Amino acid sequence: MTDRPSRRRRLPRDVRQALRRPARTTVWLVASLVGVFLLQLKVDALTSVLAMIRLGANVPPLVWAGEWWRLVSANFLHGSALHIAFNGWALWVLGGLLERMLDGRRLLLLYLVSALGGALASTLFSGALLAVGASTAVFGLLGGLAAVQWRLGPAMPDVFRQSRRWWWLVLGINGAISFLVPNVDAAAHVGGFAAGGLLGLVLVGPRRPLMARTDHPGVLGALFAMLAVFGFGLGQAYLGAVGFDDGASARALRAVAAHDEAPPEVLNELAWTLALDKRAGRQTLEAAAQTAQVAVDRAEAEGSPSDHVRDTLATVQSRLGEPQAAGATELGALVEAPRPFYATQLGRFLVGAPKPAWLEGAPQARPGGQRVILPAGRPAAATALVARVHRQRSPAGVWVGVVDAQSADALLRATGSPSLPDDVRLEVLGALPAPEDWIEPGRWRWWRDDPEALALEALEVVGPSAALGGGS
Repeated sequence: MTDRPSRRRRLPRDVRQALRRPARTTVWLVASLVGVFLLQLKVDALTSVLAMIRLGANVPPLVWAGEWWRLVSANFLHGSALHIAFNGWALWVLGGLLERMLDGRRLLLLYLVSALGGALASTLFSGALLAVGASTAVFGLLGGLAAVQWRLGPAMPDVFRQSRRWWWLVLGINGAISFLVPNVDAAAHVGGFAAGGLLGLVLVGPRRPLMARTDHPGVLGALFAMLAVFGFGLGQAYLGAVGFDDGASARALRAVAAHDEAPPEVLNELAWTLALDKRAGRQTLEAAAQTAQVAVDRAEAEGSPSDHVRDTLATVQSRLGEPQAAGATELGALVEAPRPFYATQLGRFLVGAPKPAWLEGAPQARPGGQRVILPAGRPAAATALVARVHRQRSPAGVWVGVVDAQSADALLRATGSPSLPDDVRLEVLGALPAPEDWIEPGRWRWWRDDPEALALEALEVVGPSAALGGGS
């Protein structure tokens, strides 16, 4: 068996020199990614979409609005520690190999062109509202390696040549990840690979030999041009991040919401993230409310469930100091989908809210009696409830849980009088001391759990019933 040193002695002299050459450009590129990632950790960009946008993530609506520099800055950002670990390792391996095959100048040119090409492809074709990562450039290095090996053919030294099996394995795994794994930007990967492959075809030739430092004017001119573009772009990204105030974040959010291709689920996720972000200012929250409303409208237009989006909108309204609006919106979510979480949210929003005028002077709840939750805005349900009260005179009466003026008005209209019957009691479910327990098991029951009431309601409801369903 031949040991490794003896194999090296049989290699041509220029190959041995190339293998001993330090990959300084690759080291600096990896270090730049690590440095930016540490900055992301410092400003909590991994948990805040708004912070990621501030640092220069690729957001197509903002790129089209003039912030072209995001095509540059997004290539230095990453979404997680695993994300940068994978890209950093791939850059270290491919960059080190290519830098020894070409030289630092041609490697840097290949890296920058691939990064820009992948980011542009992502903006044009991916449909994603936000994209980050150096995989644009990493795939460009892979495309460049493929192009160089194809261009040189048998003339490429064996120590640099990759086997056919290696290529099938690498391209197969990365292709599967790109097209099958959610949240992976396939357009960015394909765009970077294509840009790197095309450039790789011209990076080697008679005047640009392999393993030799090149001073070719075309290569140097292109490199200086790309360095100018990236330098200016990163400078603009820095100025944008420094000046990213509440108004700027609101404008960014509105630009995203105005994107015709933005699906309601994505808009809802963005608005929900901002609803929970304690750093979001009022203008940003107002823009988040508009974004959530757009998501509600698009979900309804598509015939998709909108209860979770309404919950997001209600959360933003609550943070804006609008408890009554938040309660009304959350009630819509509860009517559409009777989930305990929405009930808890509703109680949380209304705790501490001003007492509605329609509750002034209402009878206080008393022990005993039946307790029924009245669906909001349901005159038919109110009529059924009153009919039940008068047909089956409960000695202790019936308590009606209401959460907004619409419910109370519906009940009053159903009785035909400006006041409630003596045996009907009002209770504000959202104002209980412990809102998470506002529907106590065994105490309240949903209106739709009462077959007789449902039968009465069916006599007056036209179309599908929207009354609350499910057990407490």
